[in-house]
This record gives sequence, C-alpha cells and structure tokens, in this order.
Amino acid sequence: MLCLYLSRIELVGRILQASKYGFPLKMELAEAKVAKTRAAHEKAVGELKKLYDIRKEQQQEQLLKAMMSGKRSFEEILKFISDDTAFQCGSIFAF
Repeated sequence: MLCLYLSRIELVGRILQASKYGFPLKMELAEAKVAKTRAAHEKAVGELKKLYDIRKEQQQEQLLKAMMSGKRSFEEILKFISDDTAFQCGSIFAF
C-alpha cells in the first residue's frame, strides 16, 4: 500500500537507506542478544555447578556414613572400589 503513495525514486531511496542502516542495526541487536544469552548461560552454568557440588558433598557424606557403619575395613572397600573385576560375577565381595 505504501508503494502506491511513493514515487519510484523515493521507494528506491528508502530501500537503499534501510539496507544501509538496517544491517548494522540488525548486527547490533544480534550482538546484544548474544551478550544477554551469554550472561543467562553463565548464570545457569554457575547454578548447575553449585548443584553438582551439593550432590557430591551429599554422596561423600553418605559414603562416609556407610563406611563407618559397615563391616568392611577401609582396605577392603578401597580394593573393591579400585578393582574393575569386583563388579563381575563371582566377586569375593558380596555387597
């Protein structure tokens, strides 16, 4: 509809002006979006890292409690953890 009211020269001028200023503006907006997205990503990664740390602490506490209340010695538990074949059938450890 706008084309009906503008002359051909005015229309070409507007197209050239839009392409001249539109592209840098689009780039600037995209850069701002990337910066905002990066900040949100870094915040989410930080929160996830905190959750992983909390989970690791809870697992360590749980493992320590199990070791303290269990019948196995420290050496037996360490050997079980470091032995790859302990998880196969016929293991000397019957957990």
